[in-house]
Amino acid sequence: MMNKNIEKNEIVKIQNDAFNQLYRQMAINCAPTILGEKPASLFCIKNKPTLIKNFEDQQPRIEKLFGVKIFVLKHSENHLVILLYNLIELMSILSTTEASQFLESMGYVLSDSLDVILYQLSTNFEAGCPHEIGIFLGYPILDVKAFLEPKSECLLCGYWKVFSNVESAKKTFERYDKAKAFVTNVFENGLDFQELLLCI
Repeated sequence: MMNKNIEKNEIVKIQNDAFNQLYRQMAINCAPTILGEKPASLFCIKNKPTLIKNFEDQQPRIEKLFGVKIFVLKHSENHLVILLYNLIELMSILSTTEASQFLESMGYVLSDSLDVILYQLSTNFEAGCPHEIGIFLGYPILDVKAFLEPKSECLLCGYWKVFSNVESAKKTFERYDKAKAFVTNVFENGLDFQELLLCI
């Protein structure tokens, strides 16, 4: 897991209980990414316009505190979908030949700029969650491709549908579960969001 030195005076003060809960949900749901076990995670806020506005105001601080980047994939007054990601890890995945060829086959115009690629992903979100999102979330490309084949046999369901290399997927699922359990345990032991940031 990733260690970060965070000055106490850098920690955002959260006064609103609902927004504090939102931070907790984000920390738990995105724990594998925040703790360096996963290249990216999706996080959604629905039917809460005030929280969406607060999130937008706090985004730079969230990125700094969690040590991640955030890209808004879909936005409306009542619906926000973000990609929370580790820049180096995601760039490493997208730069592989397999990932590049697959994204090109899905209509992407590849670029050295990650924002350009993410913008294309966000455009595809207009019609719903696109299948290629699995590449960005670190799913094995064989499983992403197999998901598109209606005759493929799913061998295991977890963070994604597994069609090959089940044992490797199980180990990955366990790492993700441990990351979420760690963050959940911090909260269950009475620490708040600010104190969590000092633990990771």
